[in-house]
Amino acid sequence: CGKRGRTYTIRAMKRQVVFLVGAVCVACTAAFTVFADTNFNFNGPVGLSEPMLHHLIEPRTAKNLCGDWQLAVFERPVTVNTSAGDVVYELGVFELDPDKLTWNKTVKVPYVVPGGTRSQLLYLFRKRVSLTAAEAKRQVRLVFEQVGDHAELYVNGKYVADEILTGLDWDVNISDFVREGENLIEVRIAYDVPFRKWGDYVSIQAWATGMHCGIALPVHLEICDPVYVDHAFVTTQVIPDRKFRADIVLTNATDKAVEAEVTVNVKGWEKPLAATVSLKAHEMTTAIVERAWADVKLWSPASPNLYDMDVAVKAGASKDAYRVRFGFRDLQFHQKQVSMNGVPFLHYRVSSGFNSYEETEAEFREKLHRLRRRGIVGLRSFLPCAFKRTAWICDEEGLTVAPCLMAGGGAGGKSDFFFTVYHPSQVRRAIRQQRNSPSVICWGLGNEFGGTYGGSDAKTINGEASVGAYATALDPTRPWCYYGECEVGVPLNKAGGPCPIRSVHYATAPCSSWGPVPHLGRWLLHDLWGWQGA
Repeated sequence: CGKRGRTYTIRAMKRQVVFLVGAVCVACTAAFTVFADTNFNFNGPVGLSEPMLHHLIEPRTAKNLCGDWQLAVFERPVTVNTSAGDVVYELGVFELDPDKLTWNKTVKVPYVVPGGTRSQLLYLFRKRVSLTAAEAKRQVRLVFEQVGDHAELYVNGKYVADEILTGLDWDVNISDFVREGENLIEVRIAYDVPFRKWGDYVSIQAWATGMHCGIALPVHLEICDPVYVDHAFVTTQVIPDRKFRADIVLTNATDKAVEAEVTVNVKGWEKPLAATVSLKAHEMTTAIVERAWADVKLWSPASPNLYDMDVAVKAGASKDAYRVRFGFRDLQFHQKQVSMNGVPFLHYRVSSGFNSYEETEAEFREKLHRLRRRGIVGLRSFLPCAFKRTAWICDEEGLTVAPCLMAGGGAGGKSDFFFTVYHPSQVRRAIRQQRNSPSVICWGLGNEFGGTYGGSDAKTINGEASVGAYATALDPTRPWCYYGECEVGVPLNKAGGPCPIRSVHYATAPCSSWGPVPHLGRWLLHDLWGWQGA
């Protein structure tokens, strides 16, 4: 990089940020310096070495990629913009020959490495994976349950995709990059939060993980035929009549148009539902099936009944199958009253989740049982706190969950990029991943927006409202909110902001300063459990 000037683009912000190296920058002459101290004494999540594969049905197959990976740690090249004086660390645009690098150690993935003050470091994880000729000809997807803070994926030396930490599955189709025999998977990871001009200095995603980096949760390869189920949504209605609907999103990865026969079945039905859809080459489309279901067992915190929906797809020689777990319930909102299945309820909560760095699943379940004994019936959970597993367990245990996606009105105030590109993308992915979880009762789109981060101006609130409208379009069955002042209108008005529901966020302290909210927290705290909102 020190030999000639180049223009580098951080791919996650392709059209937003370009760093000029050469004429206006002073480049580091040494490409990479091996960082010798890799004895970080960090471990992977407790007891998590298996990916979540409940959806997997033959003929789909999977390869668990947890276990031994090679790790190398380097000082990153640094460029200094002479006009602004900003230090910029580039992530993965530099050419590397993995076979010529010194790999410091072998680690067990999931594996967590320091972020935070170690922003000058670049962590390189790599693993060799073998595929048969038949596997290499099918659709091959690489799924990370959690990776980042900022990660780039290379397969057999070629760049595939990058990811900024969301706490959601990073699901990447690598079919065009794999081959029969041995394949080299390389993930380059760095902690880049301080260098995002469009985001808070510490995002909620980084804060919730203790500002760590790495392949933090299980990872697997998933292999299927070329006409397959991309994802599926189940929508349930209880009032006035009990109705079931499934939206099956199909992808045709072939070069020819096909007709796909779709069958949908749930244990206990007299017969499956069926649909036939046409797909053009490389097209994605949706098959919809519906039915009345009068004798269904409802999901509620008192009776968390769950069902499995099995989907089968056949298009010529291509066959696929996919499983979705769901609970049958709906939510109603009438002025100040929230009801589930027609029964009033209060999402009386603490901020918590499955802390996979410090507790096992059994310990998390026991924590939920203790909360229930103290009157707590819900959680507010940040996505990087193994949120998919948190919601999965709460589906079974009967707690309601309010997710928290992203931080900071400050982010919205700094750049239109946040509200127009990054945040909507995260909302879309979160809804796709978690819409079938009956425990998830709303979409909490941000944490402490408003005056906390100086983002309570009209522009930021309009940005919040636009992302909220986008969430409603994707999932009309749940309301949205931003945890913080903007939802009560501070400072624009005291009557209420744009959010359709209010989440009383810090009920034990700030309530006295907000006219519409009484001192409910202090009353409820008497001889009970500390709580954070409702």
